[in-house]
Amino acid sequence: MKTFLKVHSNRNTRVKNQQFHAMISCKGREFDKKELTGMAEKWLHKMGYGSNHNLTGVS
Repeated sequence: MKTFLKVHSNRNTRVKNQQFHAMISCKGREFDKKELTGMAEKWLHKMGYGSNHNLTGVS
């Protein structure tokens, strides 16, 4: 997936700083902030970003 995103963004000459944005959401109040944060941290770890704690934000 990382390779695909790099290749895709390299094709667009307007891209100066490559970024990836993802969102994990649920219906209504199905999960609280603690549960959503836990899901996000697991997802980040599986994607290879587990050591970067600056990526998780829950609002």
